[in-house]
Amino acid sequence: MAAFKDKNKTEFTEKSYLSRLFVYLESEEDRQIIGERWFFDEDFEFRSSGHDANGAGGCSMVLKKVQDDEDNGIESVGLVDRDILLKDQQWDLWWETDDIKFKSEQPYGEKIKVLTRWEIENYLLLEPDIIAEMKADCSPKKRSIQRPAPIPLDLDEITLLTTLTCADAVCHQHGNKKVGDNMAKFNKTNQELRGNLKEKNISLNDLDAMKQHADKFSEGEVKGSKEHWMKQSRILNGKAILKRLQLFGRRDDHRFTLASKIYDKNKIDEEIENYIKEFREILA
Repeated sequence: MAAFKDKNKTEFTEKSYLSRLFVYLESEEDRQIIGERWFFDEDFEFRSSGHDANGAGGCSMVLKKVQDDEDNGIESVGLVDRDILLKDQQWDLWWETDDIKFKSEQPYGEKIKVLTRWEIENYLLLEPDIIAEMKADCSPKKRSIQRPAPIPLDLDEITLLTTLTCADAVCHQHGNKKVGDNMAKFNKTNQELRGNLKEKNISLNDLDAMKQHADKFSEGEVKGSKEHWMKQSRILNGKAILKRLQLFGRRDDHRFTLASKIYDKNKIDEEIENYIKEFREILA
């Protein structure tokens, strides 16, 4: 325990000598995307939150790191995925469709910014042309999988992933392990997916109640349009989408290449740009 305390003391001493704003992200992959490929020229210290002695990591550690820094007089901020709200069962905010109202809530304080989309990976999926270019760079087998422009997934796939979002919400509601990560490539009908979920003891009544909220995210938009995709994909599992597109998996991980292409084409999403601008103002 003494060694752990000494390590913390050394870490805070090191930070106090760096005249930079510390920006904590949930994972090393997030740091690679945000800090190494998009905003590498900023005078920030981008860091992965890592894990504590009990194995807790991700969003929980971002909150802890920022609080610890504040207690030690060190300026830092955090950027966390929207799905932290699922974990914490903050249902009203999780199902909030108005991005302006969503951002104004700041449930974890002004130093913690909550993304309006499921996770960082979702911001790699907002430019279908870049995704198409990425697919063209992959193997011939992967190029054979065609999806309609101007959206990266077809409507049936969007329906399936929306159902999985609702299923994960039900799982969190009842304190159970979520199912969406392991079912990303489910390739049967939505009705068959519902049957599969029922076999996993997920209440279809609860699922339908969640779906009423989920459907509001793209309400009024023409299905299959880019506007429909942009709005509905806010609550779809980003890694699951990349898996379906064969751009992320055990053997192939094209997230960093996608991030670089987005930077090269000046297509970083405005939301992320605005958060970086806010962080600059802290140092001003």
